[in-house]
Amino acid sequence: MSLAAPPERPARLRAGGALALLGILGVATALRFTALDWGLRHPVHLDERVYVENVVRMLEAGDLDHRFYTYPGLFYYLLAPFVALLGAPRWLTGDAYLVARGLVATAGVLDVLLAFWVGRRLLGTAAGLTAALLLAVSPLDVRTAHQVRPDVLLLGFGFVALWLFRGLGTLRGDLRAGLLVGLATAVKFTGLLLVPFYLAARLLAPGPRLKGLVAAGLVTS
Repeated sequence: MSLAAPPERPARLRAGGALALLGILGVATALRFTALDWGLRHPVHLDERVYVENVVRMLEAGDLDHRFYTYPGLFYYLLAPFVALLGAPRWLTGDAYLVARGLVATAGVLDVLLAFWVGRRLLGTAAGLTAALLLAVSPLDVRTAHQVRPDVLLLGFGFVALWLFRGLGTLRGDLRAGLLVGLATAVKFTGLLLVPFYLAARLLAPGPRLKGLVAAGLVTS
């Protein structure tokens, strides 16, 4: 199948498939939100403190400096509004970690939906449901979704890339791909690992290759 010609939009999801998807999403939600407050009665792991404590410092200073440059800032900016809603007295309590974990867990459930969406459009409904089910019960993904870490959000960008990179061939497609890579990298620097896959897809697709590469590069940066 040509990279420049994604599969046609599949027919409307039948009742059986819809019920199966709802069941899978229910399982994903239960696994990711059950015991979300684990360990909050004790000192939280450093990996989580790096995010929540620096979000709090950012809120206290009233600026956008996330103060930990080993990671890019977008994940901090996504967490900040939800932590801010707690009010300053609760910013450094377990409630701030619970809210931040809730955001990550929600992203984990959306990843399962994305796995279905992409799988269905690439290979059909059965493949989409299988991909969603495998991700829903993945021990590694469930464990990560219980922590304040950006990896779960980054996975969602990877699923979208599977779809977008197959539709290259126009300048608009390159702009979308560049935006996707830029956003993924703004969540975590390992988002740059999408670049080789974009380059391979772009070189195999028709259309203005050099112009497309330049446009994507400008949007990414």
